[in-house]
Amino acid sequence: MSQRVDERVGHLAVEPVAVEPMREPVGRRPPRILLLLALVACAIASIPLVYLLVRVGSSGLDDAVTVLGRPRVPLLLLNTVSLAAAVTSTCVLVGVPTAFLLARTRLRLRGM
Repeated sequence: MSQRVDERVGHLAVEPVAVEPMREPVGRRPPRILLLLALVACAIASIPLVYLLVRVGSSGLDDAVTVLGRPRVPLLLLNTVSLAAAVTSTCVLVGVPTAFLLARTRLRLRGM
């Protein structure tokens, strides 16, 4: 950005400079092996959820209500929500300043 001194007010005025938007390569797709590996990783990660749904589906509604009515369930739910909130806030507190600094500085190996 270019700067000039505004003589009427006595402070620096910043003139806007045209910036070209970053362009993504058109028509470029990820390699098929990468897509296959991502699909395998998603399938492996979904195994516990599928198992849980099968177990809940095989038991009756009365069993599910009995299990969810146990006195320890609210405590476990509170612990889960507290952990998710702590992890989310920590990621925001670390990630936003880091992203700001990375966007505002020039890195030596950025073009690689």
